Amino acid sequence: MIRLDTIFIYFHVSQHHGQLNSTRHQIEEGSHGEKKKENQDCTAKYGLINSRGNALAFADDSSYYLLCSLEMLDENGNLERKADMFTKRTIRKQQVVDHVDTAVEALAVSIAERAKVDLPYMAYLTGKGEDEIASELTGVIFRLPEAAGKDGRSRYVTADEYLSGNVRQKLRIAQSWAESDASFQVNVKALEAVQPKDLSASEIDVRLGATWIDKKYIQQFMYETFHTPAYKQWNDYPYANNRRAIGVHFSAVSAEWNISKKAMCPTTMLLQTQLSEHPASTLMRFWKRPLTFGTCVSLIRSGMRMAKKSAY
Repeated sequence: MIRLDTIFIYFHVSQHHGQLNSTRHQIEEGSHGEKKKENQDCTAKYGLINSRGNALAFADDSSYYLLCSLEMLDENGNLERKADMFTKRTIRKQQVVDHVDTAVEALAVSIAERAKVDLPYMAYLTGKGEDEIASELTGVIFRLPEAAGKDGRSRYVTADEYLSGNVRQKLRIAQSWAESDASFQVNVKALEAVQPKDLSASEIDVRLGATWIDKKYIQQFMYETFHTPAYKQWNDYPYANNRRAIGVHFSAVSAEWNISKKAMCPTTMLLQTQLSEHPASTLMRFWKRPLTFGTCVSLIRSGMRMAKKSAY
């Protein structure tokens, strides 16, 4: 019985809603008044949809809360008014844009309808040529140097998309293409204007043991700092004999560093301590100035002090 009541109310409301929104002209007063009276009679017979009695009756009906949206209640729970669908048009047919006057308007429609810069579609909307639209939108859209569509046409993107991301790489690509095609000079100038400022050495702080540093740089630092003999250095070539080689290894799963065969060179044991127990030490502070005997002694003493602390 509960399901039938729900279906009945749904049918009643959907029929009312369809008559309100199916015509392009103003709703006839007679039809509107008749439907309004039917709704009032339904409310007088069954009470408000949001009433406690109906809430209990429709407790197992998942559609009940959708029906509750047909009534707008005040702070005290009394009926304030019916939903807008009873008195005004709430659904309109989608109006397809088939003509615009400017290239900027065509771009807005293309982004909204096609989610991309579609020059053939924009040419259809404006009645202009694709080259003319691209010329009018210079600086607003950019042609991608290395990309072309399936039909061989050049691809365009908006300035927001093109002038963001890895703009350094994009600049290098645009410069290489501009050498053979002067039209890409627009891309080069725009990308040069958004290039981030280069950081100085003093502004770069890389902590020894940071997980985003490639292990080959840690390994290079170790070899240069502790003057590891070439025959003891790890060789990445296939079939290399690394049974006695000293190398740096990193586990992406556990984010742990390890130095193999570190016992063969006691000084490398200090680096293992720095990697695992002293992440505050920075790699760049050794690379910012030439390595001296005093620098190496300072690192060794620091490692010895930490080894003594860990022993206790």
